[in-house]
Amino acid sequence: MRSWWWIAVAAFAAAGVLAAIPQRAFDRFADGSLPVLWHRPGRVDSLTAAVDRLDGLVLRGRLEKVDWSPGTISVELAEPGGGGDGSAIQDVYALAYTFLVDAEGVDRARIDLIDASGRVVRTYTADRPALDHGPPPGTDAVPAFVQHRFHQQ
Repeated sequence: MRSWWWIAVAAFAAAGVLAAIPQRAFDRFADGSLPVLWHRPGRVDSLTAAVDRLDGLVLRGRLEKVDWSPGTISVELAEPGGGGDGSAIQDVYALAYTFLVDAEGVDRARIDLIDASGRVVRTYTADRPALDHGPPPGTDAVPAFVQHRFHQQ
């Protein structure tokens, strides 16, 4: 009976020591500098990775085609119906931001806006430096930024 008592005491002591280790390891971050959620851009190095980056991106227009070549992403985007030109520009910026700011491995984005018949209405191109100090997607500053910093055809 006494042997079980010592085993129980040893188990509680071991649990206490193990529970104290993580706390001591994180004590050096007491000033709040602990990187709990660290955003690391995903690498886009294939068409599959490019499509994965688009997962969860909310757009007003419909994606028609996505093409990837090393360093360049090309997207055909159907113009959003009823949203006007402002929602199309918001979509263009969201796509460019997703690949040029939030991802690695893409240096240039080309977004073709197409109409209902499949004809290219407008083409926007941007490279990584064009989005330096850009506004967050979805803000009122996006249309002016796109007009100023993106190449349009």
